[in-house]
Amino acid sequence: YLKKKCNQYSLGMKQRLCLTMACISEPALLILDEPMNGLDPEGLKQLSEELHHMAKEKDMAILISRVPTIFILKPDYRICIIQQSRNFQT
Repeated sequence: YLKKKCNQYSLGMKQRLCLTMACISEPALLILDEPMNGLDPEGLKQLSEELHHMAKEKDMAILISRVPTIFILKPDYRICIIQQSRNFQT
């Protein structure tokens, strides 16, 4: 991947690159728009583990749009579902 230009990367690789760039500064709030798009099952697992780690260890709030249900089914996640500008569940 080092010799490839970014526009030649797969969608999953572009997602990983963008996530890395967004996390470098360790923001207090990380907003992700469909970050699972283009990731394979192993990539989804890695992303889930890394986001969970960042939220816990770095005290980071993470807002994610369009998350697969399997991704959010962790007992220690606090979840807020928003649909059409209405808060349905917290």
